[in-house]
Formats: sequence, structure tokens, C-alpha cells
Amino acid sequence: MASSARRRPSRGGGGGPERVAENWERLVRAALKRDRAGGAGPGSAHAAGGGVGLASAVPPSLGRTTNIEHILQAADDIEDDDPNVARILCEQAYTMAQNLDPSSDGRGVLQFKTGLASVIKVCPVLTVISVQSLFRLMVPLWYPTVYVCHATLQQKLAKKDGASIDRQNDIEVLWNFYLEYKSRRRVDDMQREQERMRESGNFSTEMGARALEMKKIYATLRALLDVLEILVGQAPTDRLGRQILEEIKKIKRSDAALRGELMPYNIIPLDSASVGNVVGFFPEVRAAVAAIQNCEDLPRFPYDTPQLRQKDIFDLLQYVFGFQDDNVRNQRENVTLTLANAQSRLSLPNETEPMAKELDGILDSSEAEPAKSCITSDGSTSYLEKVVTPIYQTMSAVGCLDVLLMFGAYKTARGFAISRIVIRFLWKVLDEKNARNSDSTYFRIYALVLGGYAAIYLMDIHIWYTLLSALVGGVMGARDRLGEIRSIEMLHKRFESFPEAFAKTLSPQRISNRPVAQDSEATKMYASIFSPFWNEIIKSLREEDYVSNREMDLLMMPSNCGNLRLVQWPLFLLTSKIMLANDYASDCKDSQYELWHRISKDEYMAYAVKECYYSAERILNSLVDAEGQRWVERLFRDLNESITQGSLLVTINLKKLQLVQSRLTGLTGLLIRDETADRAAGVTKALRELYEVVTHEFLAPNLREQFDTWQLLLRARNEGRLFSNIFWPKDLEMKEQVKRLHLLLTVKDSAANIPKNLEAQRRLQFFTNSLFMDMPEAKPVSEMIPFCVFTPYYSETVLYSMSELCVDNEDGISILFYLQKIFPDEWANFLERIGRGESSEEDFKESSSDMLELRFWVSYRGQTLARTVRGMMYYRRALMLQSYLEKRHLGGIEDGYSAAEYIDTQGYQLSPDARAQADLKFTYVVSCQIYGQQKQRKAPEAADIALLMQRNEALRVAFIHEEDGVSSDGNAIKEYHSKLVKADIHGKDQEIYSIKLPGNPKLGEGKPENQNHAIIFTRGDAVQTIDMNQDNYLEEAMKMRNLLEEFRGNHGIHYPTILGVREHVFTGSVSSLASFMSKQETSFVTLGQRVLAYLKVRMHYGHPDVFDRIFHITRGGISKASRVINISEDIYAGFNSTLRQGNITHHEYIQVGKGRDVGLNQIALFEGKVAGGNGEQVLSRDVYRLGQLFDFFRMLTFFYTTVGFYVCTMMTVLTVYVFLYGRVYLALSGLDHSISRQARFLGNTALDAALNAQFLVQIGIFTAVPMIMGFILELGLMKAIFSFITMQLQFCSVFFTFSLGTRTHYFGRTILHGGAKYRATGRGFVVRHIKFADNYRLYSRSHFVKALEVALLLIVYIAYGYTKGGSSSFILLTISSWFMVMSWLFAPYIFNPSGFEWQKTVEDFDDWTNWLFYKGGVGVKGENSWESWWDEEQAHIQTFRGRILETILSLRFLMFQYGIVYKLKLTAHNTSLAIYGFSWIVLLVLVLLFKLFTATPKKSTALPTFVRFLQGLLALGIIAAIACLIGFTDFTIADLFASALAFLATGWCVLCLAITWKRVVKTLGLWDSVREIARMYDAGMGAVIFVPIVFFSWFPFVSTFQSRFLFNQAFSRGLEISLILAGNKANQES
Repeated sequence: MASSARRRPSRGGGGGPERVAENWERLVRAALKRDRAGGAGPGSAHAAGGGVGLASAVPPSLGRTTNIEHILQAADDIEDDDPNVARILCEQAYTMAQNLDPSSDGRGVLQFKTGLASVIKVCPVLTVISVQSLFRLMVPLWYPTVYVCHATLQQKLAKKDGASIDRQNDIEVLWNFYLEYKSRRRVDDMQREQERMRESGNFSTEMGARALEMKKIYATLRALLDVLEILVGQAPTDRLGRQILEEIKKIKRSDAALRGELMPYNIIPLDSASVGNVVGFFPEVRAAVAAIQNCEDLPRFPYDTPQLRQKDIFDLLQYVFGFQDDNVRNQRENVTLTLANAQSRLSLPNETEPMAKELDGILDSSEAEPAKSCITSDGSTSYLEKVVTPIYQTMSAVGCLDVLLMFGAYKTARGFAISRIVIRFLWKVLDEKNARNSDSTYFRIYALVLGGYAAIYLMDIHIWYTLLSALVGGVMGARDRLGEIRSIEMLHKRFESFPEAFAKTLSPQRISNRPVAQDSEATKMYASIFSPFWNEIIKSLREEDYVSNREMDLLMMPSNCGNLRLVQWPLFLLTSKIMLANDYASDCKDSQYELWHRISKDEYMAYAVKECYYSAERILNSLVDAEGQRWVERLFRDLNESITQGSLLVTINLKKLQLVQSRLTGLTGLLIRDETADRAAGVTKALRELYEVVTHEFLAPNLREQFDTWQLLLRARNEGRLFSNIFWPKDLEMKEQVKRLHLLLTVKDSAANIPKNLEAQRRLQFFTNSLFMDMPEAKPVSEMIPFCVFTPYYSETVLYSMSELCVDNEDGISILFYLQKIFPDEWANFLERIGRGESSEEDFKESSSDMLELRFWVSYRGQTLARTVRGMMYYRRALMLQSYLEKRHLGGIEDGYSAAEYIDTQGYQLSPDARAQADLKFTYVVSCQIYGQQKQRKAPEAADIALLMQRNEALRVAFIHEEDGVSSDGNAIKEYHSKLVKADIHGKDQEIYSIKLPGNPKLGEGKPENQNHAIIFTRGDAVQTIDMNQDNYLEEAMKMRNLLEEFRGNHGIHYPTILGVREHVFTGSVSSLASFMSKQETSFVTLGQRVLAYLKVRMHYGHPDVFDRIFHITRGGISKASRVINISEDIYAGFNSTLRQGNITHHEYIQVGKGRDVGLNQIALFEGKVAGGNGEQVLSRDVYRLGQLFDFFRMLTFFYTTVGFYVCTMMTVLTVYVFLYGRVYLALSGLDHSISRQARFLGNTALDAALNAQFLVQIGIFTAVPMIMGFILELGLMKAIFSFITMQLQFCSVFFTFSLGTRTHYFGRTILHGGAKYRATGRGFVVRHIKFADNYRLYSRSHFVKALEVALLLIVYIAYGYTKGGSSSFILLTISSWFMVMSWLFAPYIFNPSGFEWQKTVEDFDDWTNWLFYKGGVGVKGENSWESWWDEEQAHIQTFRGRILETILSLRFLMFQYGIVYKLKLTAHNTSLAIYGFSWIVLLVLVLLFKLFTATPKKSTALPTFVRFLQGLLALGIIAAIACLIGFTDFTIADLFASALAFLATGWCVLCLAITWKRVVKTLGLWDSVREIARMYDAGMGAVIFVPIVFFSWFPFVSTFQSRFLFNQAFSRGLEISLILAGNKANQES
């Protein structure tokens, strides 16, 4: 309504206030009009998906209890017909809002009423207070003028003497309009027509087309009746009022269509008969509905109320148990769909539950009665209150207990688990001791050796498993024919075999096995089946901007359904072939057969020549009539006879062939355009020129003479009738053929690299390769297994806004700039698709549609919900295409089609039958947990989700709705509802189901709880779990029905319960880090899972696996949600399935896209989450039970591919520590020299070899073997070698070594202390520089501390150790350890964008020092203050057991001081214990000196000058003391540095112990001193890392080199240019 340009009549007086009101109205209308027109603007809620007009702005608090939204929508629809009626509806909506919330307390109510009142202008029902609030809110600067308007309104109200305004005139206007509208829209005729259609049971396309129109009309009529009913009231006094009320009651009783068509539904309109949805007309659906309504033998209902449908079994269950209405509606549709798809396999349980016994007794009675177990205290029946709520309360109590005892309850289980291991080990060792009766010393050594041997044994098995799995996986992949088509050249060569392979794998056999007369016809039949699907794939690539318009034309394949006598292949196989054939013909000096033999060596050249010949004949025949057609027929008859007789070279002059081609090209160049008079004349001229060239130059003299003397042609030429009548190509097939012939004749460039885009090549290669892989037979769409896709979403990015795209980071780089450089060809294709040239961000803002397209283009290249939704909706598109081409009609399938029939697939997405069939087989539910909250606060995510629902009609959104309620005892409570919504015909959210929950559903981890509440809204027999950072492709969606048939396949003793699916990581091209992560992940999801599935130990790893829905929802669901223990909830679904005798398989002929983390910090957080989750799995009962049930070999395989991988990773790192501590111990004790000397003397080199072992294993060299094998299998040997070398040059070894430390730290911490938690990684584009302080906070304890400890060990070893061979041997012995140290210390800065740019380094230093010395406090986050961060880092130490373990581990640092103090020259080899004790006195003195030096005047308020003087004096004294020690004793400078190393280690030990026993230290009053010492240590560690960064930042080439190996070359160049431009801009500004 608000968009109308009409001026409504004023109800007030004239003068100045009238003009003010008119101006105000004009401003409001302009704003609303702007809101509509600029809906796609940034930050606009309407842009992103809200409706238009005031109907979209109704607050939830008003919309839940009234139909205000429908009234306003009707006002908007009928405003152009009658603005006065629209005004009446708006006024009534305002009155309803005012009555519901007079004080405007609800969220958004005041703004809504303000906007509505502004549109109404000056409404008589407004109170003085509301108008005053309105104007003071809207125009605070217009107070003087507003008071004038306000006074005028007060005068009007005063004239009424406080009486109510007469609405009788409004009632008459509304009633007359209702009658006129109903008559004009032919509502009565439409209802009778609907009834006939419903009774016939047949659906027509016309019926579907009128469905939307009828819904809108019914919605308007319903709103008019509702307003009339309110205005008339329940007891009207006048004759008109009584007439209206009688009419309303009559319509409500009789007009089911008026209510039924407006009732919301999900897939099938079961609650009312609707002619707008073809699904309800399917015979299987009607049979299923009849089945559940067959209640003849069931108890009768004790009541009879009018309904829109017949009662069924669900009504009985609702009455007996008190189920909620929407819960019943949801399950009614679920069961109906299951029955309709003929997949339900229900069986009675062995033991009958108590409620089942109760229901059985009720069913045996003659009359239904409520179940006694569900009767509440007030006599009503409620399944929720009596059954669900008690279970929820128990779970909630357990959940709260888990929170309270997070480090207690299941930590006891950890203690018991470890205790069992220790007790069993000790028992076996004691048995061994008693048997051997050994001496205790040797027994201890034996036990130690046995433990070490067990650890080595575990690591050895891990290495061997890695190698063997790579070998076996490679062989299995080769057997499955993976990697056969791995280049675009291979795709070109094998394209001829694709149609037959497609028809036999992806097409139902009843279509592909039709009888044909000849093999050539079979090839053409296969091509006709293949071509529409291939063309849709190419169109989808164009829609995604992977190919250009030209590439699309070259890739498209003709339908091959016409009368042309050969198979037509895509032009990219035939381009430039005609030119080459012309060259062959011009140079030919041999016979016709030798020329054809030379051409046929290239089979596609032969196809091109044949097609060009036959197409020219057909096109010329279709263009002309009469004499012209006779000439064409005779010409080609003579040519065909010459070809048959082998005398073609005698009949024609091959030298003139290129001239004929040029004339034919001119002709087709005109025909590919639209017909005009000038072009028709041009075609006539071109045909005559072609006639002259062919007749007088191309043909031999004898044929030329025959045509010249042919009287029919001679007369037509002389009279000017030859080729004068032209039949321009009209039908789609002929247009396509003309365009194709023109491209064949004109495209000279080679199409060897078509398509050019690497992603398009990869997708086409994988799709065509999969056609030759073993997969089940495809069933017709009507017979396939139905399935659902299920995606959990929280608050991630849905759609990038324009502000997010264009804002520059600190480097001057925006997301849009970044993507333009990363994907330059896709950007060019996008501009071509929307019809733009090179455009800036400002140019896009001129067009709202282009701006929205730009937002989607960027979002489709990120890890957004929009990308996931687009990909998953390809399933529906594929099913619609398949159903459309199978020509499914009600009652069965018409198999196939005539070969001469041209197949047009352009309208398949609008086919009601195809859409209904797809909806019957596929549903998509996105569980947006906080969507309701996002809508309330008008978050942009909510608007974007609404936009996705508008663009995808099959998309359903489930969410948790929270509202205030009142309990039975009158207390305020929170009520929670699980809701499912879709977009209605107006684009607004339409609630389908609303199911009340017993309480807050989030008792455990967020993601699994998000899935659990919405699982009831899924449909079908299978459910595919999809994360919101995944993608899908149309060509892969076509194979989904094949994959689903695996549930019925033979995969061992048990049928599959989870189908594993291969995934492609699409983020690999973003940066080198993303490439490493992509290749590592690809290796696991292909080769790794291939082997695991073969060994029957594959689990669910959070990838796009397909679940047997019936199996899992009856066995605990797909997500375990207990807090902490189920942090990695995905794998527990696999555990649960395996424990319940399920079977998990893996299939690689289909793939789904997957996004991964692309920045080092994101990757580290993700790996930390997974490692922590594995630490919790060690303690879970699921792993314990699997270990008990598996046989020995499955148990070992399961161990090494789940928790064992992390155990061995941790042992790998621990081995480095054990080795180095052992070598340091030998060095400090002097045993290494004596052992080596004794070994040489005795000739025993075994120990020497063991001590000098290389640690290639420790840096993870063997973990790269599966990745290399995957490269070889799918890329080829040479590409694999090149890819591996490239990775090494990009420092992949540094990355993988760094990841080793990440996994070790988080897994070890979880084992020691527990408390694994979800770590949000973020899925954005990483193009910004990470500050030094941010990296330090994230990696300080996980990497830096451990790396510096290893460095300290290496320094001590090189200082005091003995190595045969000197420094070279030392380097070889410790090179892997030094590599680990350098990787752990500097990887975060090597892989940090602009990490070595001087300006960034300076800024990082300032930020680092500010963070380090900023005081913490209440509410200060760790990212702002070192003190707050330091406190957060200690949060994991909670239990007494954890403190004991931390204490034991911290004591290792004491070895440094104990060993080094006896190596000082000052001690002169004195081994007295007093020397060690004296070193502690020295350490204590140093601590006291540090305390004095850190004292400040603020803390020492007395005599601040004296404190400073004393600090200076102490500094001079220390320097003098050190000088005296060096000058007058044996103390050396080397001893000074050695003492510093020893005291650093001891100080760190003391610091760790103080942190561990924090409460004790605080009690002693030493906590402040401990914190200052810790600050000093962090400052020192930061300095050690920062100095090399500063040094390399001095050299500009280092930063350039870093950008080159971090990003691809295009972005690196763009980055450098942007920095130069940013610098120039800064210079200009200065």
C-alpha cells in the first residue's frame, strides 16, 4: 500500500498544518518508495530478503496472536484498486496493534505503529498521546510545526466530544468492495472449478499456473472478512450488520477452500484439499493418505467437530496421548511420505513398552479414551507434560551436574581408565618377576626397557600402517579406475565414449536399453540421452562463472534427436577441423579414398566434415522453395553419387573449396541473427552468390553445363525468382543448427584448452571419469529412495554485504580486490554475464540487481551458507531434470522418446510434475538455531536467510523460538518452541510447524543439539549431513540416486547404514597454507577412508556422509551431545552405528565440495579442537566398547586411525624430548665420552649407532607417503613429483612440523587435564596481517615454550657433550631437532601475510609492548592485557590429580642447574652437594635483586628518589661483582652464560610450580612477584622471537619472497601494486 503514488483525501482542515501534514506524508511515501526500489542496498533488510511494505515490519509480538500481517498485505495488494479500502484496513491494523500493546512495550512495536500511522496520515482513532509520541519520535527537529498539526488534531477530537468515531461508512465501503472484488475475480466459478479438479484427481499445467493467483485472492478475501467481522461485532443492531454477520458465518461453515488454500504446509497439503500442489494428486500419495485414514476398525471418537479433512490414525493418537497439533501434523506428513515412497519397513519390538500396552488396550475398546499415563492434574491430556518433560528434567539435571563437575565426574572415569591400564601392566610385570625371581635392580631395568620397547613397537606399527595403507589404497584406487581421465586432453580423446557410459550408469535401464536397428542408431540414441544432461552441466558452469559465453557455446552438445544422419559432438572437439580439412583438400593430389583416409586419422575431423556437409544440405533445403529447392536437391544428389562412386575429385574442384566456405559463412552469419527485411534481402543475395560460386567455379565443367542449361533454373534466374522467397529459421532446433554450422566454419582457434578454468576442468574430468566407475543402476526418479539434506547453522556468514566486500584492511586490500586477483577469469566471466565491462564498486551501487549479484558472486567463493544452499539445491534441480526427461505422468512413466523428437529442456524447472516429483524425493532443512533471535534484533544474517528462502522454494529453516510465558502457578518462565518456516508467496516467513519443547534444548554441545531439535523435520529414508561450509555440483547431484541404491547393495553381512562420500576441498587455491591443508585433507578423505572402509573401521568424520535415516533415528539419532566428552560429535555417530551392527561404506564415484581453514591460526584452532576431541574419545565408553568388540586386527586398525594417531604423534614428540634429555644427562654426567671410548675399545658399535639415530620419523616424513601416492594415482607421476617439489619450496615441511606440535599440545593437555572445548575458527578470507601479540598469545604455551626448551637442551648438549666426528656429527645428529625448533618458533610469522614488512614490524612491536605492560582487571580480555591472558592460560589446571602431574613434569627443569653447576670452572670439578646448595642461595639473591629492580615509586610511596638511587647503586654493584669474579677467580664469561641458562630453567620450574599451586602462593602473598617474573619470561621469549623478524624485515626482498610463496602470482602482484598505491595515496595526503 505504501508504494502508491495517489494522494489520499485529507480528513483534516486546511491551512498551514494541512501543508505540513502533506509534506510529512510525502516524505514518508518517498522513504517507503525508496525502500522498495533500493531493496538490494547494503544493510537493507528488504534487500536481503524481507518483504516490501508495512506487512514485512509487523513485530513478532503482534504477529503471533493476530492477523495484522495478512491485513496489511491485503491492503498493499488492493491499494491500486481502491485506496480508500486500503486505508480502512490499515486503520484497523493500527487499532489492533494499539489494543494489544497500548504502551508499545514490545520489541519494535513503537517503530511499527509510528510507520503505520505515518502512512495512514491523520487517523481518527489515534489518541493524543500516541500522536504526540509518533511525531516526537519521527521528527524531533520539527517541534514547532508538529505542535500546530497536533493542535489541529486535538481540535478535531474535541469536536467529537470524546465519542467514538462512526465507522458505519467504512463498513459499507468495505462490504461493497468485498462483493465487487469477489464478483470481479470470479471466486465462485474458481471454487466450482477447484471442486471439479479435486474430484477428478487429475492435475493440469493450467491448474498449477492458477494456484498462486487463487492463493492471493483467497488471502485478500480472508483479510476483508476478518476486518468486517471485527467492525460489525458479535451483536449488530442494523440490517446491514446482521446481513454481513450471517454471510461471514455461512462462508466459514461452507467455504473450505477459502481456509484450506491458505493453510501452511511443508510438502503435502494434508490438512486441507489444495489444487495448488500437484504432489497431492500423485496416486502413491493419495493411497498413503487413504491408508492412514482407514480407521474403520479403530475406536470411534467421542466427539465430532467439522474438519477440512477426514479423521485418521494420528487424530486418534493425539486424542489418546495429548500430542501437540503441529507435532501430529509433522509426523502425519512424515509417515505419508514414507508410505508414498514404499520404503517403510516397520516391525513390532520383542518387548512391548507400557505405553504400547496401554494403547493396545484402547484400540481394543469401542470408544477412544485418553491414556491414563498422559492425563495431567487439571484433567487435560498432554504427552509433553507427562512423558517428555520428566525425561528432559532428568537430562537437564545430569547436564548441570556435568557442568558443575566438569573436572570431576568423568575425570574419575579417566582415573579409573588409566588405573586399569597401570594395574594390568603391573600385574603382568609382577607375574614375570615372580617367575624369573630376578634381582630388583635388573627387574627395574627390565621394566623400563619393556615400556620403551612397547612405545617403539606402537610407533613402528604406525609407520608400517602408514606405508601399507598408502600402497593398498593406491592399488584399490587404480582398481576403481580413479585418475583415468586426469587432463583435458584425455577428456577430449575419450569424449566419444561418454554418452554410452552415461546412458548405462546414470540413466534408468528401461530407457537406455531400448531396441535399435543399427549400432550407429544406438550411438545416436546414447548421445540423445547424454546431451541434455551435459548441456545442463555446462549451463551450471556458466551460471557459476567458470566458463565464458564463448566457451559455453563451444562446450554445448546438440540434442541429437533430429533427422541428421550422424552424431553431433560439442564444438570444442571440432573447432579448426574444417580449416585443416580444407588445407588437406587443397593439397590433395591423390584419390578420394586417400584424402578421406588422411582426414579420418583424426576422428573428430571426420565428424566435422560430415556434419558440415549434412548441415549445409539441411539448412539450404529449409531456406528455399520451388526452383531453389530443386537446385539444392539435385546438387547434393550429384555429390552423393560421386562420393559413392569414388569420383568426387573429378566432380568438384577442391581448390575452390575455401571460396565455397567463405560464401556459406556469409550466409550463416546473417541467419544467426533475427529476421529483418534488410537481412532477408542479404540472405537472398548471399544465396545467389553461393549459387554462382558452386555452379560456375566449384563444380566440374560437365555438371556446370547441366545446371546452366536446366530450363527450370534458367527461367527462374531470368525472372528474378530464384531464392527470392526465404524461410527464415524459426524453430529452436534449426536455429541451433545454423549457429553451430556458423561456428564450425568460423572458429579457427584450437579449443585444446577449453574450458580454461582449472576448476571447470577438474569437475568435468572427475565427472566423466566417474562414468566408467562401478556404481549401482539408476532407478527412475519415481522409484528412487527419498532423501533429505540437513545442515546445522549458527551465526556464520550467510551472504557478504557490500560494506564487507569493499572495506579495506590495514594493507589496503578488500575482499573484492582479493577475489578479483585470485579468480581473474571468473571475475571476467561474471562481468560478461551481467553485461558489464570493467567496473568499480561504485558502479555496482548504481544497480541494485547487479549489486545483489556481486554479493552472491563473492559469497559463492567463500565458506558461506549461501554457497552451501546453492550447492544442495542442485539435488532438486537434477531430480527435476531427470524426472522431466523421463516424462513421468500420473500413473506411470512413459519410457523414452522418439529419436526424431527434439528435446527442449528450457522449461523443465517450471514443469509442475517435475517439481512435485522432486519435492516428493528431496527436502532440505537448515537448522538455524538462533534465527528467531536474529530476526528480533534485525540482524543482517536473518535478512539474508530470508532471501535464501525466497530464492529457493524448497528450502526449509528450523530454529529455536524463545518467548516469555507464565507457568501454572503464575510465575514467569521461558518457553521454547522448535519451529519450521518457509517463504510464502509474498516472500515472507510462513510458519509450518511450531512444537513446544519441555525446556531449553541446549543441554550439551551446541552443534549436535542444533541438529537434534530439527531432526524431526527431515524426510525420506536417507539423510545427508552437510556442514555449512560445503558445496555441491549439478553433475554430482545427478549421481545421487545411484548412491542411494547402495543401501540395497551387498556390502557384507549387513546392509550399509552410512554411505561415505568423497569430498573435494575447494579452498586449496587461496594460499599455500590452504593448499597444504587441502592436500592433507584430500589424502585422508580419499585414500585413507578407502582403506578404512575396506577394513570395516571407517567412521563418520563430519563429512558429507549419507545416513540411513530410519536406522539412526530409531537408535539414538545422528548426534551425541553430552558436554565436553562429545566435543567431536561427528565421529560418535560412526561409533554408534558400528556398535549397533551397522555397516559404513565409502564411495568415490561421487564427490561433494568442502571448505577448510585457510590461515595458520584457523588451522591451528581447528586441529586443536580435533586433537582435544580425540583426547576425550580416549575416555569415552564408545571407544572402550569398540575395543572390546573388534577382533585384534580391526582393533589395531581402529586404534591407529583414531586416537592412536594422536597417541603416536605425541610419542613422536616425546621421543625427541627423551632422546635429548638422555643425551644431556650423559653429557652433564660425563658418561657419553666414557661409553663411546669403551665401545670403541670393545668393538661394540650398537649403542653408538642407537645414540646417533636420525629422527626423520620425528619430523613426520612417513606421513607424506599417502599424500604422494594420492598425487601419483590422480595426477600422474610427473605432476605428482612437480606438486611435491612445489610444496617443499613453499615450506610445507615447516607447516606439517608445526602442526605436529599443535596436535601434541592439545591432545596431551586433554589427557592430563581434560576440558576440551569447541574453538571457533572463522571461515573468512585470510588476507590480513596477524599482529605479533596475537600469534604470541595463541602459540606461546603450545609451541614457543616447548621449542625454547628443546633449543636449551641442544645448546647444553653442544656445550658439554661428546660426539665422535666433531661438529659435523653434531649437526647431522641434531638437524631434525633444530628444524623442529625453528618451525615451532617462526612458522606463525613465516606464514603471516606481510610478516616481514618493516612498517608492520614496527607497529607489531608497539602493540606487543602495550599488551605486555597493560594491567589487567575485571572485564579486561586477554587480547588487551598480558595479565588477563596469563590468568586465562592457567584455567585448565583444576583438579588435584592435574596439579600432581604438572608438578612431576615441571621438576625436569631442575636437571639443568644440577648438572651445569658442577661443570663451571669456578667449582674446579668439586662434586660436593654444598655447591648445589650454594647455587640456590645465588638464585634467591637474584630473585631479591629482581624484586628491588622492579619496585616502582608507585608501590614504594616513601622516598621514591632513594629507591631509584638504590637501584642504580645495586646495578653498579652487580657489574663490579661480576668483574671481580672474572678477574680474581676462575669464573669465566662462559660460566656466566652457563649459569644464566641453568637459572633460567630453574626459574621456569619454580614459576610452573607456583602456577600449579596458585592458592598456596596467594596465601603466602607471593603471587604479585610470581606474576612479574612470568611477565619477564614472556618478554624475554618474545624478544628471542622478535629479533630475527626485525633483522629480516630490514631487507625488502624477504617480504616480496614471502608473498610469492604464500599466495599465487596474480595476487602477489596485486598486493605489491596496492601497497605502492597506498603509499602514493599517503604521500599525496601528507
